[in-house]
Amino acid sequence: MESVSTGSECLARYEDGLWYPAVLLGTREAEMNDKGGTTTVFTVRFIGYSEEVDLTRERIAPCPEEITQRTEDDRIATYDEEGHDVPRRNDDDDDDDAKSI
Repeated sequence: MESVSTGSECLARYEDGLWYPAVLLGTREAEMNDKGGTTTVFTVRFIGYSEEVDLTRERIAPCPEEITQRTEDDRIATYDEEGHDVPRRNDDDDDDDAKSI
């Protein structure tokens, strides 16, 4: 698997199970709850949000090249486990589809 370096864009799996574009801010060693050992955690900031989250390596993936070529608004999209776009609802389209009686 390709590596993800500090400062680079990546995909990060959020609590809802979907993959979102993020920026890797750094890594650190953290204690594991039940096992007493340590593991490397990756601190990311999801693009479009200010919250920083610590994730395990399994929840970080290299960002496909076509995603890094998008605009900031496009990068706020979500991605499934294979890195494919999950359609976003566009509230502006609802007005176009409404029919008058």
